[in-house]
Amino acid sequence: MKKKAVLTCVTLLVVIATSLLAFANLTQFCTPGFFKNHPQFITGASCIKLDQNTLVGTYFHTVNSCIGNLTMLQALSVPTGQCGDASGLAGGEVILLRQVVSRVSNAANSDPPACNVIVPTINGVNSIVDQSIALNDRSLMISAAQKVAAQNNDSVCTIGQ
Repeated sequence: MKKKAVLTCVTLLVVIATSLLAFANLTQFCTPGFFKNHPQFITGASCIKLDQNTLVGTYFHTVNSCIGNLTMLQALSVPTGQCGDASGLAGGEVILLRQVVSRVSNAANSDPPACNVIVPTINGVNSIVDQSIALNDRSLMISAAQKVAAQNNDSVCTIGQ
């Protein structure tokens, strides 16, 4: 039974990671630091209603209410241990959210906006968070964060130039 759960989880992670890395018409590749310093570009464009003050829990499943009550801007800048154990599920989700808020904002600031990236990214992250909670395993969130971080750093950031 445990092998089946692990295989299911690994399969889910591969599918989700692949969808998170889909480029579609993504033309912006800015890091969390860029959006932290330029919060006016944290947006959902015409794709979804989102800005720097939108609560994380509006779109993302969260491991606790503290994370759900962070704004998108706060998710980029709070310490990993802000909402619980930095080495636990909450810390893992903060790490993941830093990258995902950047990815969604990169998609929204692409020309044209890459709306076909935003919703699948949110859905994929929600699945990863749900699986991490179910298995009490933050490594799924950390792995996804690393994949999204690599994509956020894949090319140049030209937003606002």
